[in-house]
Amino acid sequence: MMNETALHPGEDDTAPDLASVEETAEAGTAESTQRRRELRDFDVTGEVTISERSFPLKDWSSSGFGIDSCDLEFEDHARVPIDFSVTHSSGTLSFSCKAVIVRSDTVACEVAGAFVEMAREDRVAVAAYFDALEEG
Repeated sequence: MMNETALHPGEDDTAPDLASVEETAEAGTAESTQRRRELRDFDVTGEVTISERSFPLKDWSSSGFGIDSCDLEFEDHARVPIDFSVTHSSGTLSFSCKAVIVRSDTVACEVAGAFVEMAREDRVAVAAYFDALEEG
């Protein structure tokens, strides 16, 4: 399925489009009360770099990430460039992409983002990571 926005060379046309990311953001805490449909990795060593500042990774899934930060504040659905890196038993998975910020809460000190404008080879590497995690 093709996103409504034009793709850049190497960009993944299977990435979630902005409308689906916005629907998730609007669901807000309703999503947190429902069982997530995709595997999330909470036992993780990694970081997300936003605006030249690195933050330890709290958790992540194939569609996005969570970090703890009390001082990062974004407008709703801000699209920001990020560098992402996670260390696992086979090495390190690192990539750069953009993220749509779906939660920015300075009171709870949480920021969550959904990966967008991600290269196809990076999306495949992320899928392989979670396939291996699921297999144990």
